[in-house]
Amino acid sequence: MIKFSVIIPVFNAERFIERAVNSAVMQEEVCDVVIVEDGSTDRTLEICQGLVERHSNVRLVAHLDKRNKGAGASRNLGVHAADSKWLSFLDADDFFLPGRFRHVVEMVQEDCGCEALVDAVGTHFDDEIARERWYEDDRALLTTLRGSIGRGSLRLGPLAADAEVRGSIHPAGLVATKDALTRANLFPEELRLHQDTALLYKLLMAADVCPGILDRPVAMRGVHKGNRITRKTSRREAYERRLSMWANIWGWANAEIADEEKKACLLTSYKKGVLGFARPKGALSSKAVFLIRLAKMYLLNPELFVPRWRLPPVDRLRGF
Repeated sequence: MIKFSVIIPVFNAERFIERAVNSAVMQEEVCDVVIVEDGSTDRTLEICQGLVERHSNVRLVAHLDKRNKGAGASRNLGVHAADSKWLSFLDADDFFLPGRFRHVVEMVQEDCGCEALVDAVGTHFDDEIARERWYEDDRALLTTLRGSIGRGSLRLGPLAADAEVRGSIHPAGLVATKDALTRANLFPEELRLHQDTALLYKLLMAADVCPGILDRPVAMRGVHKGNRITRKTSRREAYERRLSMWANIWGWANAEIADEEKKACLLTSYKKGVLGFARPKGALSSKAVFLIRLAKMYLLNPELFVPRWRLPPVDRLRGF
């Protein structure tokens, strides 16, 4: 039977880490759980040490300098420490549902070429403040891909210019081989946010990514008032973070991907992602406002409207 290593980066998650680990060790397909302690200052380390003592297949690793390095660096450390060919990821405040890997085993056995698989992830509220903020922002309860998705459609998937695929993927819904992750250059440690999105785009260009269960969750993301996703950020800040993400993806693709079609698709996705910030929200949602912002975007960033393979440098892009 195919076995999986589960990598759990953890930082100040004393309330949740035990739930996450227990949800992983209960899966019969899991051979080891690698907890990466990321310099916590609460009781997280003590709790993790207790989990290692109770479970023979749970290991605890940490950065050599014991400092906080972020989720990307911690996941990458876990990748190197994991025993299995197949890897799965779980944040410390998330948890797997029973039978999380059964369909993955079946699909991989049916398709020997599959190197990564994506599934839907649900939402679990750990406090009412998080629930209120989530609904205020009109977020979907199921993190998944939607649209015309069939076997093999994710070989280029959301990167394809004509793809009828929308949505996003959560790390808890990703399973991939260590080799595929390595070809995609693992999680970009220089990004503090959007590391998982950047990795997904790289995987889609470097590996055979297959759709798994997309209409119901295989795991739950824990949402609470301490989540970064529930914190309010300015439109400018969100825009600049997205630019950093795209610059990271393009820098890798330009150096590693020879397929010009994939590069063209990536540039199309980049344009859509950046131009999306021009769309107004709320009462001002009108065509006039959108066209004004679009015109401003064109004046400030004419490179976006020129069909060339080069991504404009981040420091030359301006917000709204």
